Amino acid sequence: MARLFKALGLAAALSFISQVQALPITFAFNGTCEANCYGVVGPAITGGISTSDAGLADGTLTNFEISSFWMDFGLFTLSNSNSSLGASSLTLSADGQTFSGGYFRIDGVFGLFPGDAFDFLANEGSNTWSFIVPFFGDPSGTGSFTRAPTSVPEPATLSLLGAGLLAMGLARRRKRAAS
Repeated sequence: MARLFKALGLAAALSFISQVQALPITFAFNGTCEANCYGVVGPAITGGISTSDAGLADGTLTNFEISSFWMDFGLFTLSNSNSSLGASSLTLSADGQTFSGGYFRIDGVFGLFPGDAFDFLANEGSNTWSFIVPFFGDPSGTGSFTRAPTSVPEPATLSLLGAGLLAMGLARRRKRAAS
């Protein structure tokens, strides 16, 4: 009986540990270049930012809480591998599925456009974002951030199934020994 409780305790501990691991949360950006595009930017602009649950705990996401970002402007892609994130503050919407306010800035684009900043500004109350890229005639447009679905592994379910099978096996073994 003591072995049974040890096995169940171990299974419960493993399922708890697997639930504690934080999964990244990604917000995808989809937009369109609407002015001064000149075939350099867009027409479709896609990208995203990633953070963790802890980054969203207070409903605001700052540049220090963003773990990665990427923006594909058509002819070039900016990400944390070739540029840096400037001062940013994104306000999470009430439903937690998008950002309803704030700004997002990509600074110091290494090797491409040094010193330039790429600004994304919230259009308050509409869940859309305006952006301006300050080079080649200031291309600009609008888009939106939406929370991308996160695939969640189910290790707790497998742990509980394993614990149940182990318990049934131990009970059967004990019954045989008693017979």
